[in-house]
Amino acid sequence: MKCQRACGAVLGFTVMLCALGVGWSAETRIEAGMVYDNNLFEAPVDPQSGWISRFYFAYAGDLRKRPRSSVWLRYQVGAKRFWTAERSMFGESGAVLANHLNVTASSRVGRRVRLAGSGVLKVKIVNRVPGEEGYLRGALEGRIQYVFGQGFTSDLYYRFGGHDSRDMRLPEVISNEVGAGVQYGKSRRFRARLTGTWRWLDYNRAALAVDAGGRIDELRFAQSDLLREISAGIQLYRGVLVDLVYGFLHNTSNSYGYSFKAHRMQVLLVRHLGFQFDAQMLANLQLRRYDDPLVPLPGWDSEVDEYEQTLLVLKLSRQLTNRLDLSLQYGFSRNGARRTGGFYRKHTSAISVAISL
Repeated sequence: MKCQRACGAVLGFTVMLCALGVGWSAETRIEAGMVYDNNLFEAPVDPQSGWISRFYFAYAGDLRKRPRSSVWLRYQVGAKRFWTAERSMFGESGAVLANHLNVTASSRVGRRVRLAGSGVLKVKIVNRVPGEEGYLRGALEGRIQYVFGQGFTSDLYYRFGGHDSRDMRLPEVISNEVGAGVQYGKSRRFRARLTGTWRWLDYNRAALAVDAGGRIDELRFAQSDLLREISAGIQLYRGVLVDLVYGFLHNTSNSYGYSFKAHRMQVLLVRHLGFQFDAQMLANLQLRRYDDPLVPLPGWDSEVDEYEQTLLVLKLSRQLTNRLDLSLQYGFSRNGARRTGGFYRKHTSAISVAISL
């Protein structure tokens, strides 16, 4: 319920910003493609492979654009159709539909200060696709940026959001986040950034504790976490765009089994190959270490047991015309399940065509 109220506030904020718009210039992008997935439903054993068709529509533009202020809106809808049914679904294949709305407003206050605010609302509907989570998610953010000069800028922000899963086994989450960062960059040849965030997470489920006999008991109060992260990144361009990010995460929880420390590393490479071909590579790795040993927890599987640990994406794209693009993509991912036999691996190959209108 709290999450639904938060998402309603996001929608009201969005309507208010749209009402302030006095001009409109927009771009439409449509993308369609096919994906072959060797583990459609993220099964740790005996995976099913098959094809997925994808459709994606995005509409973005300026609601208001002035020399000192602007309001920008983006709406996108995406759909996936699974052509292979999961075994327990008795031959009926499933589909996923996602709607995503993002509105951002910014205004320059004086020569060195810029204020910004944004609202995000996403609804994901899942029908007969195990491994995919349907949810309602919303967030509001306020940000202030200060320009020091000589290539240095800093920013401070606050974000309030909520996540309401359509899966009754997973909890509703309310988050409050504060972050600050410093960036340096005079050109795209070299940029650097340092960021720190503090995120308070409140769950609508009971916190857990271990009694003297080693049994897991539910407490009378709800679970509450504090996730702190500090990250550093650099971006270099010498014919190849290189973006490197390292982050250290520390999560403390009043519930047994949820406190951890983690290292996160990400690498992005982008290069123009000639003849209007572009190549990209994205690699992400996260290593977690939990403070408490894994023991059977009440209820079903939860996010304490699974997280995205390894991700690798290779993409080759070509601009066929001014409005038409073709891309080929390969992806590999592995979750970071702590449960015995909980790991799954996934390989995907995709081809897609995009049209800009």
